[in-house]
Amino acid sequence: MKYVIDTEKETLTIFSDDGSAEVVAIDDFEIRADAKHEVLTVTFAGVKRSLVDNKVVIKRAHLKKMVSFFSEETHIPMPSTASTRDARSASVRWFTPLRELYISCDGDLNETLLLIRASVTRMRENKLTISSPQSIRNVAIDIVATKQTRSKVLSVW
Repeated sequence: MKYVIDTEKETLTIFSDDGSAEVVAIDDFEIRADAKHEVLTVTFAGVKRSLVDNKVVIKRAHLKKMVSFFSEETHIPMPSTASTRDARSASVRWFTPLRELYISCDGDLNETLLLIRASVTRMRENKLTISSPQSIRNVAIDIVATKQTRSKVLSVW
């Protein structure tokens, strides 16, 4: 399992080994680092509310579809995962960013594929280098944020 804490948003994301992820908002958290033992301890009082409907389970078929779609859009092949080192690298550069995009699209595969295409298009228009899904992550976040802002503005009108 892997845990990611966003101190600005006060959220805790829990990535399970089975590909599922859960994002929860947390109260009264404290982070302590123990440099001697290289341990980071996080304590929190309680969970405010679930930000994603309990769990977003990413089916292997969906992850494979996202990987193949990204490869088709960019003409970049998926790297080998034969060794442990290669598998870790693929996880960081390919699987984790794709899971994040999937979660940001509320578990909607078609929406995620559209987001990947829009991110790749924007990066190519701006002549930015694409080497893996990790490369498009920040652009995708910007697209999602802009989309959410626009819908809020439109709902006010």
